[in-house]
Amino acid sequence: MKIELPLDCELTAKAIRTFIKDYMDRIGIKKAVVGLSGGIDSTVTAYLAVEVFGKENLLGLIMPSNANTKLDTEHGLLVAKNLNIRYKVIPIQDMVDAFEKNVGVNEIDKVSRGNIMARCRMILLYFWANLERAVVLGTSDKTELLLGYFTKYGDGGSDIMVNASLYKTQVKKMGAYLGVPQAIIDKPPTAGLWKGQTAEGEIGITYEIIDNILYHLLELRYLPGQVINECGMNPSDVEKVLKMIRNSEHKRQTPRYPKIGYREINWDYRYPVERS
Repeated sequence: MKIELPLDCELTAKAIRTFIKDYMDRIGIKKAVVGLSGGIDSTVTAYLAVEVFGKENLLGLIMPSNANTKLDTEHGLLVAKNLNIRYKVIPIQDMVDAFEKNVGVNEIDKVSRGNIMARCRMILLYFWANLERAVVLGTSDKTELLLGYFTKYGDGGSDIMVNASLYKTQVKKMGAYLGVPQAIIDKPPTAGLWKGQTAEGEIGITYEIIDNILYHLLELRYLPGQVINECGMNPSDVEKVLKMIRNSEHKRQTPRYPKIGYREINWDYRYPVERS
């Protein structure tokens, strides 16, 4: 029994924008940088963020490599021009090639090379964030974060995860609500890690099925057996999703450290404000 995941787009968009604004007001930064891959996640991120920051304070970076198609770059440019935001096109293939040449091994597998690409993009995003005194907007959605389908300290490296509460199919629904071009909504999701790579092809399960499994497990609190028997999901699909969640736990955690000392550090500590 597959269901369409519920989403009140108007209320959710307002909540996300309010969260971003409150966070930015608290840290005192007015600008943001976002990577524009031409995919649905980065596009929805930009469409949600531009209303908060304003077009003059949002910088889009389009960072193509040999793994990307010409259409990816065109879609990134389309988003930047539709939103009338500042943008830069910075090809990263030379950076990736230079790293690979000097890394100390003769041959690098495609996954490792893809991770290099993702981390090169992260370095560029933070370079420009430093220049602009801006934050980096992460584009990963809830589905990718739960599955660990992102590069640690690559596309997982950001200051705000705008789509982190939205499953992939909900991001598409949000895109339609925000007026994202249909060609971007319909395009098969890809991490842009190697030529011809698609997310669903690599995982081996469609996002519709993945989101239904995750939604029933996490939101409706079904047991795995219930997801299989009551929802009619393939047992191997359910087990694969659960395994991906388990194996990627380290990606969703801050670095571990020994808890030694009189009082554990409160990493979210806020300085008290004296009242006059």
